[in-house]
Amino acid sequence: MSSRKSGRANAAKIEHRRAVARRRSQQIRWEQLRQLATEQRRRRRKKIAAVSAVVVVAAGAITAYLMWPEAKPKMELTSPVIARQSPPLSISTSTVGYHVTYTVQVFADTGSIENHLEQLSVRRPFDDHVIFYAGTEVTQSPEFEVVNNLGLSANISSTAAPQVQQELPAAGKTDVRLDVTLDDLVKGGFFVAREQRRVIDRDCTVFRTGRTVESNVVAAATPTDYVDVCIDSSGLMLEEMAVNSGKISLRVLATELTIEPEFPADTFTISGPPLGTADGVPVLDEIDKTTLPIANMLQLPTVPAGFEHKARYILREPPTAEVAASGVAPTSDTYVDVYVNGTKSLIIHQGVAANEPQVDTSSAQTIDIGSLGQAKLLLGVSEDSIVVNPTGEWFIHINGTMTSAELQDIAHQLQ
Repeated sequence: MSSRKSGRANAAKIEHRRAVARRRSQQIRWEQLRQLATEQRRRRRKKIAAVSAVVVVAAGAITAYLMWPEAKPKMELTSPVIARQSPPLSISTSTVGYHVTYTVQVFADTGSIENHLEQLSVRRPFDDHVIFYAGTEVTQSPEFEVVNNLGLSANISSTAAPQVQQELPAAGKTDVRLDVTLDDLVKGGFFVAREQRRVIDRDCTVFRTGRTVESNVVAAATPTDYVDVCIDSSGLMLEEMAVNSGKISLRVLATELTIEPEFPADTFTISGPPLGTADGVPVLDEIDKTTLPIANMLQLPTVPAGFEHKARYILREPPTAEVAASGVAPTSDTYVDVYVNGTKSLIIHQGVAANEPQVDTSSAQTIDIGSLGQAKLLLGVSEDSIVVNPTGEWFIHINGTMTSAELQDIAHQLQ
């Protein structure tokens, strides 16, 4: 979950990434398919010529011309199939860090294809660095570049100083955590296993779902709208194809992957002062984690096994334009506790209901968490979330890179 403005900012980043991806899936693959279709027609004609008799009539010869239609793009992933049916995928390893390069193609309705290159570096649980390039090669002028740390992000441009801002702490914004969320997604019917394929010398299992993994929103596939993703035994995505209204809209393919790399020292460094509430963005202030800042704040009686209580913050949202125009400009304050267990994170965000971030719970499951009553459970690709409003005056959002059962167990302990 996220604060109103930081949530919109994150959504804008993700939507930009998806829009770029939709645009860029449409050029190279199309040319490859045309070349393939030409080669297939040449081979078919050669074969027909070898096995067909030439009919000669006394008055002359009758020649038949065969017209072959252009091949249409195949509605499937491009990597080689190694098994048509896949056994249940078992996540055998979980990585702390990785660096992956993706080629991304976005298909336009006109049939054109736009090509892009994405480089993603991740150091779990909070750090990531993503760079997008136009075309198929690394250049000196990326389309955009974003670095995320715990509660801090930077949008980097080759033509201007980095724009740094604080935000609601969250797990890596561009990291996919199917190593912990996949089983729940399969049981919920959101991910359906299909064939096995091989990408950059790594076996992966194809799952059909309803949304791209970058969105962290899950939905079931339909016959005309679906996404096929190939996931390896570390839970990493190696290939993706999105279909909208029966047409391919996006292709993503990993071309290089390094597990547990030695990152350069500045890979996840964010430099420069962050913007403030006067700039229309939140401010995150760390406070004493041993003292409750407000009497009705809920907390865990003990730190969950294996976790450490890393920090407690006040997230100060800027006032709306209407409030600021009135001459009184208070911030909207909420409270955040961050817990860490290796690559796993647990983030508890709470405050008065008037300051609750907007969350779409239309696809959520209704669950019971004991003394706090009914809550909404949202499954995700990168994390699961529980949304609860126990009194109607106080909200709690519990986000974790863990199974939904583990998250519910922790939610039951809040008091």
